[in-house]
Amino acid sequence: MNHNVESRALSHQSLRASFGAVGPGLLFAAAAVGVSHLVHATQAGASYGLGMFSIVIIACLTKYPAIRFGGDYASATGKNLIQSYRQSGLWVVLLYGIAQIFSMCFVISAVSLVTVGLIKSVFDLALSDTVLVAFLLTVVTSILISGRFHLLEKLTKFVVPIFTLLIVVATLMVVSRIDWSISNLAWPEITVSTTLFIIVLGGFMPAPVDSSVLQSLWVCAKAKDTGALPTMAESRFDFNVGFVASLILALCFLLLGAGVMHGTGVPLAKGAAAFSSQVIELFTNVMGQWTYPLIAVASITVMFSTLMTLLDGYPRIVASIIRELSPKHGERLVGIPTYDLVIVLLSFGSVTVITLLMHSFSAFINLTSVIVFVLGPVLAYLNHRAIFGEEIPAASRPGLLMKIWSIAGLLVMMLLGVLYFYLRATNNV
Repeated sequence: MNHNVESRALSHQSLRASFGAVGPGLLFAAAAVGVSHLVHATQAGASYGLGMFSIVIIACLTKYPAIRFGGDYASATGKNLIQSYRQSGLWVVLLYGIAQIFSMCFVISAVSLVTVGLIKSVFDLALSDTVLVAFLLTVVTSILISGRFHLLEKLTKFVVPIFTLLIVVATLMVVSRIDWSISNLAWPEITVSTTLFIIVLGGFMPAPVDSSVLQSLWVCAKAKDTGALPTMAESRFDFNVGFVASLILALCFLLLGAGVMHGTGVPLAKGAAAFSSQVIELFTNVMGQWTYPLIAVASITVMFSTLMTLLDGYPRIVASIIRELSPKHGERLVGIPTYDLVIVLLSFGSVTVITLLMHSFSAFINLTSVIVFVLGPVLAYLNHRAIFGEEIPAASRPGLLMKIWSIAGLLVMMLLGVLYFYLRATNNV
């Protein structure tokens, strides 16, 4: 009897420890569910009904090992993936650093524009995008500099469950409007434009492979904040919570698009912010005006959480790269903490991009997509090599099934990357 009581107590203690380790995984979910979910997944449902349902699941599962290995590596070694890349050669860190530094301002700009576009639509504001983006980034920057990881984690644990609940409730409201026939679940007709859409959807679903680096950095940040590294089991539980949440939310947004927009004959608005506003408007037209606050708050919360996590993660990436290239300058630059300086410069750079380069903004976003497809297989390979390397104790390495899964995912990403560039080159798109 005492043995059973003791076993239950240990089980409850283990469960509490696992939930206590949750943090980096929710940050991953918050970072993942921005434009890729709100725009790309909803567009998939709006344009193809349930035809993309299985494709979204396959895309997420394909990248699962490569992204999860970031948290695995950090919990096994206490180091982030950039430190592992450095062991492969200085050129790897430089390549990764150049790609990230080049694209991060444009990613933050794109997420900021979608966020303020939604805010303007919901609250009927007449302010310019630049003014609102500057204000929004100032607020987020102030929150992150004052609270760092500890505050970010607390906010995320509050925000992610809220927007998840809101999106799930909204989805349940439209499920009955969806055609669930077998023919509607079939893959769409394969054309060049459809293939390119599928590849781009997969490339950003649930997040690019470089989110594995953020995952490793957040695990290290949490360890620094709490004074202890999570166990491998805790780290995997944490990541799985965030990954499953991001997958469910992707399918929810796809179902929202299928239930509210597919087959209506309404042309889809161009531009992420305009499309997001259109989703809110159509949702309320179909389900009733009383649902407007539900979908509006959910959409804005999704984008705000994405912006906040990315604006925290990118400075961590830059600081880690600097630390690997010049150990003396990893923590402070010109007497200022690197994190603080980079987050301010990143915010300023994003506002500058929006102010000066809007006429060619789509070109930069396309280039960011190219970077995603180039880096994806490279990072997947490096992550695979890192987690199965001699640095990782045998007991902490993934099993044979995960090894095969990782290699298969890497090959799929390589093939899709080659196909993406071939189609763009031969079809002049």
